[in-house]
Amino acid sequence: MKRLVLFTAILFFTITLPSCSPQPKIPTLTEAHKKFIELCKEEYHLDVVVKQTGNTLWIYVPLQTAFFDYKAVPKKDENTIKEQMAYDIRLLEAEFTNDILMVQYNIVKEKRLPQDLGYDSFTPEEYNEAYRGILHGLYRIYFNIDDVPGDAELSDPKKQRAHKELVESYVRTDAPPEFFHIVFADIKRGIRGDYIGTLEDYKKYSVQSVVHDDYVQRLVVMTSGDLNLIDNTTAETLSFEAVTWNEFFRLQLVHRIRFQFTQSAHPPQGPVSEAIENIIQEIDAAYPEHKFPAYQLIEKN
Repeated sequence: MKRLVLFTAILFFTITLPSCSPQPKIPTLTEAHKKFIELCKEEYHLDVVVKQTGNTLWIYVPLQTAFFDYKAVPKKDENTIKEQMAYDIRLLEAEFTNDILMVQYNIVKEKRLPQDLGYDSFTPEEYNEAYRGILHGLYRIYFNIDDVPGDAELSDPKKQRAHKELVESYVRTDAPPEFFHIVFADIKRGIRGDYIGTLEDYKKYSVQSVVHDDYVQRLVVMTSGDLNLIDNTTAETLSFEAVTWNEFFRLQLVHRIRFQFTQSAHPPQGPVSEAIENIIQEIDAAYPEHKFPAYQLIEKN
């Protein structure tokens, strides 16, 4: 598949998701899920499908709009176009073998002459609005839920009553999700954009305890093509699987490597192997309660 464009300043990269895995049992929607669906419909004009599988909240967002488009831009003066050093990721694979994350890579630095084709890609505003609506909805609904009823005793009776009503209205009886997996689907063209992250990371980003440059690397973003998405408004045929921490670390490692070597304004310096080791340390430090799995780096030529 072809690499596409930046979605909301976050790198989407091509990946094929498992499609033949057995469908896990989908639990009943909680009141929070229902309120989220209503909010998306009434305020953001989005018809979404919400399911929770184990620790993972799935949100399917079918859209008629394209995720990307092109427009003409002024051509640059040829005298200003100079060769630049840039990384080329020729191979990057990360898969588990006997509980060890095997990371194979071939990343080289070379001189490139930037091409000026007279056009550029962009994300249409309709898609940006849908993206913002879903994230606002997550913030407004799922960050206002207590996962343990009666967890707080407030001295002000009115505030305590309001808090109690909020808890009784929103609290889930099933386990609260650790992860969210949002699938934006272009149901006219069969393109999907997957966002996989933790609610805790998004909460930290919302209160600015995680900065933007860090969050765009914590949030795993992928694009792929899927003919089954065409005219699919109900998420039929999709496999809703719970995200494991090892799988999240695997996906985030690949995402961070691609971002730092090909998108960052400050790409890694020094040996590639050391840069990847540093990225693994970044992930490990970001999630101190969950240890990064055993791994092996394999450089290919």
